[in-house]
Amino acid sequence: MGCGVKLARAVLLIFTLIFLLIGLALLGAGIWMLVSQDRLFNVLNLINEHAGNSEIGDELERVSQQKGVVATAGAILVAAGAISAVISFFGCMGAIKQSKFLLIIYAGIIGLLLGGQIAAAVLVMLYKDRAVSLASSQLLILQDKYLISINEFPTAVKQPESAVSLAFNSMFVSLRCCGVNNVTDAAASGSWQKSNRTWYNRGNLTVPATCCPLVDHADTTQLLVELRWDFLPEMLRSFSCPVSGDGMKTLPCVEALLAFVNQYSLWILVGCVAFAAAQLLVITFTFCLVCAISDDKKYG
Repeated sequence: MGCGVKLARAVLLIFTLIFLLIGLALLGAGIWMLVSQDRLFNVLNLINEHAGNSEIGDELERVSQQKGVVATAGAILVAAGAISAVISFFGCMGAIKQSKFLLIIYAGIIGLLLGGQIAAAVLVMLYKDRAVSLASSQLLILQDKYLISINEFPTAVKQPESAVSLAFNSMFVSLRCCGVNNVTDAAASGSWQKSNRTWYNRGNLTVPATCCPLVDHADTTQLLVELRWDFLPEMLRSFSCPVSGDGMKTLPCVEALLAFVNQYSLWILVGCVAFAAAQLLVITFTFCLVCAISDDKKYG
């Protein structure tokens, strides 16, 4: 058949089936989260009302207040799963049915994605400074419009403030930074200024609590993974830092992010090249299969 059609078909089926299953799993999980979130939180609230253990009750109450985060995560899973499943469907059915039409569509979509990634990489290299400036300006807009105090964002329900504030505070903790372009611009956020900034009877917050350094042994997974932001005060190196601003972080997040990218630039480059090579391999095998189908029809 030429061009190793059996190998091409097998490799293509393996790739597309894996990504199809991943896409369907993400889609199913996202739909379940969106459809069942009210029922899930109602059950949690019912259990909470009858919880005899106060610690368990507090934990259930904390989880039941994360509806905004759950809704956002569900929507992201649905979008990612649907896109992955649709693209994989074309490749999978094209390989099984040996349909030139579906295979060409599949190869075209993968080619567009690959071309977009290459174009994006070239544009980033050519316009790196402008891209950083544009990203910084957009982050500043989001920060000024949606950032709210740690007293409010873990309990915000179905509001953009919940998801955006979670992202910003997670960034402040994981990158050990504060603000976007300057460590003071977070505290200058209009939405943050209007939010509840009381700090354990110590006065009002003058800077976001996550802009203050944590102790060296702090387990940040409790904040970033378990979303236990109520543990933050005991992790702070100085409990008075959020009120006084003394000893707060000195590194803006744009600088921290650029330093992180530069530190792992080689591995990021290797990963991008490997992913692009895999896509090119899929395109090659797809067109090999298309050519083999054409030869079979011509000489069959």
